Formats: sequence, C-alpha cells, structure tokens
Amino acid sequence: SVHAELTCKAILAKIEAATGQKITMEQAIAEYDAGNPQIAEIYEQSLRNLAILIYNLCTGSNVNCATLQCFHLSEKSCVKLENEIRKLSGDQNPIQIRFSSIDGKKAYHAGCTLAIEKLFFETGGILLGDISM
Repeated sequence: SVHAELTCKAILAKIEAATGQKITMEQAIAEYDAGNPQIAEIYEQSLRNLAILIYNLCTGSNVNCATLQCFHLSEKSCVKLENEIRKLSGDQNPIQIRFSSIDGKKAYHAGCTLAIEKLFFETGGILLGDISM
C-alpha cells in the first residue's frame, strides 16, 4: 500500500531496520545527498515507487502534470524522481512535476478550493452569480 511504502514513517522504519539508526527525514535526505549507500538504496526505491504512483494517477486521469504538496525533497531527489517518471512516461510527452509552496493546514484548504473551482464553477454546477458572499 502507499501508506506502508511511501510515508515518511515507512521510509524511516526501513532505514532504521537497515542501519540500526533512528533518524529524521531531513537527516535521511542529507545522507542520501551525501551518498550513503544504505540510505540511497532505500530512498531511491521509495522515489521509484512514488514515480510509479504518480505515473499511474496521471495516466489514469489523462493529465500530464502533477502538483505535489507538502513534499520536501532535495535537488538530487527531485532530479531522480523526474528521471524515474520520464522513464515511465517517455520523452515524447513526459509527465511534469511541480511542487506547491502551500504547506501545512493551508494545503488542505488549497485542495478544497481547487476542487470547488474545477468541479462547480468550470463545469457549470454553480455560476459565479449564484452565490452570495
């Protein structure tokens, strides 16, 4: 499952099992960037799995861009993720990845706002003049 494989908690548990060290996600990313082979193996597999998830969601929804919220990746991690997605989607029409600057509690509200805009206003469910605010 996504929860068992791709959450910070799951990744950190795999790292702890492999290295015997209890570290934070920020430390794991720093170790990955520094080239720690034990952490790199686990972290790169997580990035590959994330790429597969993004690819499947995008192709299933017929979109070519995904915006990730609340992701804190290093430049090296971003490049690896983009390369993995490009391997899956091909060079002709690659899936683009964007990172939202909205974080924390505001991330939930941003998603709700986008859903309301797309599902009601753009599809004609509610017209702008139909609401009073």
